[in-house]
Amino acid sequence: MSLIAAWLATWGLMGCSEPMDGVPESTLRIGPVEMTEGTELDLLIFRDRLDCEAAWVNADELRYCLPFVDRASGQVRLGIQFQLEGDDVAYPLPLTDESIEVYHSGFKVLPDDGVMRVDVIPHGPNRSSQLFILVIDGSGSMHELDDVEGISRIEKVRSALLMPEVVESFYREGLDNGVVLLNFTDGQPRPVGTDDIQVIKTPKRYRKLVRQSLDAPGGYTHLYDAVDYAATDLLKEPAVAKYIVENEAQPTIVVLTDGFNNETANDTCGTNAPRLTRLLEDLKESRDLDKTDIALRPTIYTVGLGKPMRRASSVKDKAKPGLTEVGPTELCGRFAKRRIDGDLERDAIDNASLIWIATQGGGSAYVRQDSKGLGKAFQDAAAVRYDWFEVRYQLDVAYLRRSFETKLRLKDFSQAESAVTLYPSAWLDGPPGVLDQAGWSQPVPFRSTAGLVMPLLGAFVTLAFLGAALYNVRRVAFGRVNPGRTVAQGRTRVIRAPKEPPPPPAEDAGKPGIKDKVKKLLRL
Repeated sequence: MSLIAAWLATWGLMGCSEPMDGVPESTLRIGPVEMTEGTELDLLIFRDRLDCEAAWVNADELRYCLPFVDRASGQVRLGIQFQLEGDDVAYPLPLTDESIEVYHSGFKVLPDDGVMRVDVIPHGPNRSSQLFILVIDGSGSMHELDDVEGISRIEKVRSALLMPEVVESFYREGLDNGVVLLNFTDGQPRPVGTDDIQVIKTPKRYRKLVRQSLDAPGGYTHLYDAVDYAATDLLKEPAVAKYIVENEAQPTIVVLTDGFNNETANDTCGTNAPRLTRLLEDLKESRDLDKTDIALRPTIYTVGLGKPMRRASSVKDKAKPGLTEVGPTELCGRFAKRRIDGDLERDAIDNASLIWIATQGGGSAYVRQDSKGLGKAFQDAAAVRYDWFEVRYQLDVAYLRRSFETKLRLKDFSQAESAVTLYPSAWLDGPPGVLDQAGWSQPVPFRSTAGLVMPLLGAFVTLAFLGAALYNVRRVAFGRVNPGRTVAQGRTRVIRAPKEPPPPPAEDAGKPGIKDKVKKLLRL
């Protein structure tokens, strides 16, 4: 087995001068990982078992941690982990399929384009506690009846927050999770059901406050002020700060609104651009690792209830982590000069602001129109953090015929980017994968493939020897063997006859030889 493995490795590496290593139990080779400098997080791509073991990957999941390429299905798989720059401990994140951008040999893999798709599979659930800060819009519009379910918007929110799966997400068994519940209109957000800020530590208390006290008192929608307060001053409140420190709880802010940031009757959409810029600058500072302890660094999710004002993709192209400058056109598009109160707010919600806030806050933005959709958004915001992930992607098989570079870029939560070059064998794919029910190729242990390949290889070798032996036996049987050759052990061996003594030189002809001289002496 070792001889064959060495032969395969030598065969695959012939003609290659670039630095690379073989991936265990496969014919795939991989180059060094190139991480983009200047990002807050390091994106590690696992190359071998040592990388996986250093990341505390379970032994049963090692084969999912290692790089894998299945050219027959056009699929690639990489195991990744995030770490704080200069640290060697996993930084857990709740990634989804939309959290990672994948680039194959320079072009972006688009999940909705033909056979292309991307899937992010989490591994190693992190059992750290979380503090969920729910900031719920309490403006007058939340009492309006909605066309989808025929109930008020605030009632939709109550229904979503009381879903069993949502409550379970906030209060996971075995963890010391807590919830802070706030209403906002104008001025500083107010705690629901209490006079001062409290951390709700039990599901029973949480359900009671949502049922009996969550309401919409009315007023304008000071959305930006509410987000700013939740991400800065609220975290310094004694009850909140104590809870975070004692439980090592990561703060997660979930902001819900049904409209726009609206501070006066004359506000237009464009009026909000400088206000949003100031908010984004504050959020950037609140999440700056040089100024804020990692335990106090909040992650912000935004949820919009209604119809979006703008196409999300056009906003996401401009909203990038770390960018804080927003102009009226970037925020509002063609709606920049339209008034909010009594005009824009009747038709749509400001999903553009929600995207910018979530991007700078390291979370995700959602727009939903019914209770079920809201519940799913709350569940996603309360998702478990994981220590490492598989990134799987698929494209046309033609793109895997030769070596290629895969680049991964983190879109949410923070900035991180890395690239690696993969070298599939030009002659032998091994071992090939087996498609599961979802259509993803699952790696097969190399020993399983060897159990099939080795008997076949042995059969080929045996047939090669038998073929030569039968050929020579047939030649002997029919008298076609050269007299100077014999058949031995399946090979032809040359047997040379003794050489005749050379004839005497021509110039010595006629002279008496030794025998003649002896006879002459005897006669004497």
